[in-house]
Amino acid sequence: LDADFAFAAELSGEEPLRARTVARFADNEHVANIEYVLEGTPCNDVLEQHFCWIPEGAAERYPLDFGLAVQSIESYAAIALIDAEGTAFGWIGVMSRRPMLDGAKIRATLLFVAGRTSAELQRQQAAIALERAHADVAVHAERGEELERINAELQREIAEQRRSQRQMTHD
Repeated sequence: LDADFAFAAELSGEEPLRARTVARFADNEHVANIEYVLEGTPCNDVLEQHFCWIPEGAAERYPLDFGLAVQSIESYAAIALIDAEGTAFGWIGVMSRRPMLDGAKIRATLLFVAGRTSAELQRQQAAIALERAHADVAVHAERGEELERINAELQREIAEQRRSQRQMTHD
């Protein structure tokens, strides 16, 4: 695709709507992931339209996206990652300092990669949710053991009080 940048991102919060990259490459080097506000970015358009291709003039078209200007981005293309319910939860994209004019090739390539990326990100999200559920179960199990211990103590105290009351009534 002759891209200088490639990335995968997912939604990370609302108000304002935010995203975080989960993989990011610049000039064939892996670079640190970032989190950013979506308003005024082409990524926001990807979420709404599920595909965004800007063959040239990307930085001028999105003046609020300072990253495009700083990196001298001329062209941008990204496709949404769709979950089982049909909702976009992330996207993969490429950017270049030169025009990317073959829209059909770009879309086909991104679509091909998006399927596998979507499955992997959903698997990771499910694994995180499962870990959280296990942690919740552990907390509830611990709390259950604590309640059983308290219940046993209360049962002993009640039994002692009844014995004491019976002794007092027999005396």
